[in-house]
Order: sequence, then C-alpha cells, then structure tokens
Amino acid sequence: MKAHSSSSFPVILSAFLLLIHSSVFALEKEEGKKKSETTVAGDVTIHTTETKEKMMVGWIEKVKIEPENLVMHAKLAPGTETSSIGAENVKSFKKKGEKWIKFDLVDRKGKKQTLKRKLIRIAKIKRPGNDPIERFTIKLELCVGNTFLEEEVTIADRTGFEYELLIGRSFLAGNLTIDPSLSYTVKPSCR
Repeated sequence: MKAHSSSSFPVILSAFLLLIHSSVFALEKEEGKKKSETTVAGDVTIHTTETKEKMMVGWIEKVKIEPENLVMHAKLAPGTETSSIGAENVKSFKKKGEKWIKFDLVDRKGKKQTLKRKLIRIAKIKRPGNDPIERFTIKLELCVGNTFLEEEVTIADRTGFEYELLIGRSFLAGNLTIDPSLSYTVKPSCR
C-alpha cells in the first residue's frame, strides 16, 4: 500500500467531508426536512440548499382572486416585474384617512364585480420611446394552482389585450416554473 504525502491529506479530507455531507443531505431530503448549510473543509466550501419543488404551469392559466372567488384568465409573463390587472371605473377615495381604490373587474363571461383595496403606492411604468405613466398599485390575494400569495398588482387599462391579468416575475420567482408549450394546466385550488 502506497503512503500518501501530507500535502494530499487536505484534498482527501475535503473529498471525504463532501461525500459525508452529501449523504447526510440526501437522507434529510428524503425525510422531508428543509436544509440549508455551508460546510468548509480545507480549501473547499460547500453550500447546499434544499428548496421547495416548483409547480410547472403553462404560459396561460386561470387565477383566482380571493376572497371574492373571482376567476380570471392570466398570462404568466416572467419578462414583467410587477403583475397587472385590467379594471374599469377606477376611482380613488378616502377611508379612515387612507387612500383606497374602488374598481370593477369583468371576467370573460361578462360577470362584473366591484372591489375595494387600500392604495399601496403609485408605480411609474417605463415605456420605450414614451413618457412613463403612473398606475395605482394595490395588493390582491392570488391563487395559481395551489400557490397562494398576496401580491402587489398595478391597475391598468388592458382594453384590447386578450388576458385580463398579467402575472409578473415577483409572483413567479421561486414559486412556479413556466412551460411555454403548455396552457391551462392547473385549476386554482388554494385554501
């Protein structure tokens, strides 16, 4: 048996620790435990993070707005940061000293529902070759498949667009993976 030099010992130790770390991580993953850990062995730093599995969805999905239980057709658009919804009869008003927004949503079947939400901020939307426009930003509780989030959404005039709702990157990131060859793959089933 050939003896190893002392200079190769850190490399062998690092490889051994990596093997043990990977085995322990795999066992904990099988047991359903979340794990995020950094291990340093000699010159090797190992960072492992187990993340929840993202649901695969299509580029067009039905989205439920809670608590109104209103289902809208949405385009999932990772190229857009903030989600946006088409609304009619948009009016601002004061409630207990705070600004609120009242607006109507109309689904594809013509069902109209009036919603009221607290104004979060006014967003400036950049448009190539044009001046920026300002949009009211509210929070909506959105459900795609079994993914539920309270999401900032800008209120826009989406007249002429095929989909009433645009779901942006802030909702998608870390939650959903889009397969652009698919559409209508999941039904909203939160809560």
